[in-house]
Amino acid sequence: MSRGKKIPRKVSIALTIISIYVATSILGPMLLNGDDLRNWNNPGYWDKNPKAKPPEWYGRFKDLPPSEWLRGTYKEGEYVFVYDFHYRTAPDDVVLFLKTEKSIEVTLTTPDNETIRLFRGSPSLMNYTLHLKLNYPLFEKLAEKRCGMNPIGQSFIGKNVFNIIFSRPKEDCLTNPDPLQGKYRIVVKAQDSPIIRAIHGGKVPKLEPNESIKVFVAGQSHGLLGTDTFGRDVWVGFIAGMRETLLIAFIGALISVGLGLFLGTLGAINGKAGTASNLASRFLTVLPTLPLAMVTIIALGSIRLENATYVIRVHPLVVSLVLGVLLTGNVSRNVRAIVKGELRKEYAESSKALGGSLKWVLKKHVSKILVPYTLEQLALAVPGVIAFLTLLGFFSISPGFNWSTLMSQTIVYNAKYQFLWWQVLPIGVSMGLLALSFVAVANWIEDEFIKI
Repeated sequence: MSRGKKIPRKVSIALTIISIYVATSILGPMLLNGDDLRNWNNPGYWDKNPKAKPPEWYGRFKDLPPSEWLRGTYKEGEYVFVYDFHYRTAPDDVVLFLKTEKSIEVTLTTPDNETIRLFRGSPSLMNYTLHLKLNYPLFEKLAEKRCGMNPIGQSFIGKNVFNIIFSRPKEDCLTNPDPLQGKYRIVVKAQDSPIIRAIHGGKVPKLEPNESIKVFVAGQSHGLLGTDTFGRDVWVGFIAGMRETLLIAFIGALISVGLGLFLGTLGAINGKAGTASNLASRFLTVLPTLPLAMVTIIALGSIRLENATYVIRVHPLVVSLVLGVLLTGNVSRNVRAIVKGELRKEYAESSKALGGSLKWVLKKHVSKILVPYTLEQLALAVPGVIAFLTLLGFFSISPGFNWSTLMSQTIVYNAKYQFLWWQVLPIGVSMGLLALSFVAVANWIEDEFIKI
C-alpha cells in the first residue's frame, strides 16, 4: 500500500461494526440486571413476563400493548393504579406482587364506569404473586355476562381472557373483541367482612403504606427483542451471550491460525520435524470436524441439572482450544504451500548461496508474505468459529452461555415451529454483519499486502 493511502470506506465501516460488537460484548453485560443473568435457566424467575411475545418496537407497528409497571398511589388504606389502555388487543396478564398477610380485594373499573371484582382472598395462598388471568371461574362468569357465551365445557387455553374485560360487552367478545380504550382503574384494598372486623377488634381493615403492592402488566409485546417460550428476555440472552461468543471466536481464531502457521512452516522444511508436522496437518485436514468437536466438548465438560434444565459446563478457553485445533488443517496446508513456493524462488536460493541460514531466509523474506497472509486468515477465521459455535446449538450442545446456548434452546423448545423470529433474527443478523465485516477486512489485506 502506498504511503498516505486512505483505508477504503467499506473497510472503515467494517472495522466500525467489529468495534461496536466488541465494545458491546465488554460493556453490555455490565449494564444488564445481575439477577437476570444469574437466573437465566430458572423458569420461575421469568414467570411474570408474557410468553413468546415479539419486541415492543414491533408491537408499536401492530398496536400491541407493551409490558409495563404501573405507578400506584396510596390513600386511606387503598392502593390505586391507573392503566391507560389504547391498543387493539388486551394485555396478556396483570400480575400483582403483594407484601401483606391481610386478605385483599382487587377491583377494576372500566372507562364506562363498570366495576369488576377480579380477586378476593389471601395472598399467601397464591405465594404472594397473583396472576389475574388464572382466575378462570371469574372469567367463566364474565364470559357469560359480557359475551353471551356458555362457558361450560369451553376451554380458555390459547385465548386471551382479558379480551372479556378490555372490550365492550357483545357476543363473542372473547375471540372477536371490540376494544374499549381509555383509563382502567385498579384498586387493591384489604378485604372487609364482619368476621374480619371482629378479628381486628371491630376496626375497618386497611392496608398500611409499608405493605408493598406492585402491579405489572404483561403485554402482547415485551422489551427490545421480545421473550422466548419461558418468558425470558431475549435481549438479556443476546447481550450476555455475545461476550463469551466473541471471546471463544477470537481465541479460537488465534489458536487456529497460530498453530496452522507453526505446522505449515515446519512442514515445509525437510527432516523428521517437517515430516511429523506435515502428517499432523494432513490428519487435521481430513478429520470430521463437527462430530469430533461435539464429542470432545461433551467429554471435556460436565453435564449438570440446573434449575430444571440440563446444561453443559465447560470453560470457554477449552471450547476455543478444541475449535482452534480442529480448524487448523486448511490454514497449515496453505502456509506449507506458500513457504515451499517461496523457498524455491531465486532470491531464497541466492540468500542460501551467500551463507544465509534457513531461519534467516524465513525471517527476512518469507515472513513478509506470511504476516499479511496470517492476518487475512485470522480475519476469516473469527466468523468461521462463530458460525461453528452457533452450529453446535442446532445439535443441542451449548457449552457455557453464548449464542450457541440460545440457538440450542430455540431448537429444544420449538421456537422455529412457533415462528419466534425475534429469537433467531438477532443472532443471524449479527453473524451476517460480522462475517461481511471480517471478509471485507480480509479482502483488503489480500489486495494491499499479499503479493505472491
